[in-house]
Amino acid sequence: MKQSSVSTWVIENRRPLLITDMDEWPQFDRYSSLGYERRTLVCAPLQVKDEIIGTITVVNKDDHSTYTNEELELLSTIAAQASIAIKNAQLYDEQQATYLHTIQALVSAIEASDSYTRGHSERVTRYSTELARKLRLPADRVKVIERAAILHDIGKIGIDLSLLHKEGKLSSDEIRDLQQHPEIGMKILEPIDFLQDVRQCIGQHHERYDGRGYPNRLGREEQLLESRILAVADAFDAMTSDRPYRKALPVELAVRELIDNVGTQFDPELVPAFIELLESGILGIAFQREEPHDFSPARDHRRAERKVVAISEYGHRTT
Repeated sequence: MKQSSVSTWVIENRRPLLITDMDEWPQFDRYSSLGYERRTLVCAPLQVKDEIIGTITVVNKDDHSTYTNEELELLSTIAAQASIAIKNAQLYDEQQATYLHTIQALVSAIEASDSYTRGHSERVTRYSTELARKLRLPADRVKVIERAAILHDIGKIGIDLSLLHKEGKLSSDEIRDLQQHPEIGMKILEPIDFLQDVRQCIGQHHERYDGRGYPNRLGREEQLLESRILAVADAFDAMTSDRPYRKALPVELAVRELIDNVGTQFDPELVPAFIELLESGILGIAFQREEPHDFSPARDHRRAERKVVAISEYGHRTT
């Protein structure tokens, strides 16, 4: 809002301005901040009712002629239409933000009731989004992962708190009840149209690469890449956090669990990339690999079965 700016004049006077020759308006900057010289221009306010949200300016003509009053009227018409479109987009963004903040508050309320899971969603979000960026996913898909990670435990609202906080071993019925939280989360988010990709990701974050996960035992070709990323981040944070039924695992042991379950529970392409993130220090966790890792899928079926049990104990409780 410099006084030497044409836009400032238009905003303060709340009307469009035609300048046929900048020499006749020495009070305005002749040179744009982008470095070109202004010779002739038209500028119109972007206004919705009584609110001015900006200006639109057209500068210099290719044929070096000057702008006319007719062109000023045309720009003013365009500005009126653009103002409505921009304001609608702002309102839509604000509505989205309100939805997300409300739902995130519910997630925070769940975590606040349990000191063991406090901060879990934020850490999973950081791990997931950094892994997505390392894989060079498009910005819109990174946004899906970010939102899904923050909201992935929203379904815990529908789970009995005594079950979430139980210190002893879960019964088969209790495990089945807890395994409903991805589907409960999907139902909670179903009315929110702009979260449909996020909803699908949340519903799949406990599926497994080998198709033996829950709730729907989806094969890897049916799973979103985003949900497989979330599964790695979620399991790692669960393993490296204190829980009512066990102490946090050392990072080195958690990494070994991820490696041992490559090709069964976890995507073989994601675990190596996640470990590289750990080694880089980006995630803020101290870890240094001592020897090369073998990322080939587990060959020993019985050993793989034991690892499934181990990881599921970390996952079924609070992830």
